[in-house]
Amino acid sequence: MRGREAQILGETAELLASLCFEACPYRMPFWVKSIRRATHEEDHQGVDLVVEVDAKDPSGYYSHVKIQVKSGWKRAKVFQRDHPDIPVLVIHPEDSEEYVRVKLLALLRQERAKLLPEYDPKQEKTKPLRPVPRTTLGVSLGDRLRFGKA
Repeated sequence: MRGREAQILGETAELLASLCFEACPYRMPFWVKSIRRATHEEDHQGVDLVVEVDAKDPSGYYSHVKIQVKSGWKRAKVFQRDHPDIPVLVIHPEDSEEYVRVKLLALLRQERAKLLPEYDPKQEKTKPLRPVPRTTLGVSLGDRLRFGKA
């Protein structure tokens, strides 16, 4: 995959990660305050998503977890080598929204544990309040790209 197709795949992966809780906001843990795509300046620093979590920084504001989104492990490993302080979320074309949500939450739990020493991600028992049937939950990133070509 090269050029424009790879760019579209990457942009779609970023968008899916940033919106994975929009369809099911009740599945977002209470400690996640907001999720947004990076600004132009943040993007140039290697950040695709900024997640505000309940851990307070020294000035008393909520801490921000900055995340890079990649669509393959090869580029993710290169990025991690060059930017070890920014966690990487790898979203493959076959990943569904639900799977992206699970991956993002796992990464956020690890990052929150770094910010809050008393937090143990293994002890968290955050569960969704109720399931909401939605036809889009099972659609993969690859399906989205194929539908876009039709």
